[in-house]
Amino acid sequence: MILRLRCACYNRETLNKQTSKFTDVIKWSEFQIVWVLLALVVVESVLIFYLRAPWVPYAAAGLLIVIAVLAAAAVYFSAKKDRDTSVERSELKGIFGSINDGLIVYQADFRVIFFNTAA
Repeated sequence: MILRLRCACYNRETLNKQTSKFTDVIKWSEFQIVWVLLALVVVESVLIFYLRAPWVPYAAAGLLIVIAVLAAAAVYFSAKKDRDTSVERSELKGIFGSINDGLIVYQADFRVIFFNTAA
C-alpha cells in the first residue's frame, strides 16, 4: 500500500497574491502610525537593554507616553472614520430606499452590493 500525502505548498501565483495584499495594507496612510510606533518601541528597547545611564528610565517613560498618545490618536481617528462611513452609508440607504423605481447597485464583477425594495 502506497500512501500519498498532499503537500500544502503554495505556487508562485498564490504567494504573489498574498504578498500584494500585505504590501497594499502596509502602504495605507492609516498604517503609517504603526511604523512610527514600531520605531519608538525599537528605540525604547535599545535604551532599556543597552544603555545603563541614569537618565534612561526617564527617557523610556517619556517614550512610553508618546507611544500611548500615538496609539490613542490612531484609535480615535479610526473610530471617527468608521463612524463617518456608517453615517454616510445610512444616508445613502435612506435615499436609495425612498426611490420608487427599482435600483440595483453592483460592482465591476457583477456582484450585487445593494438593491432597494422596488427592485
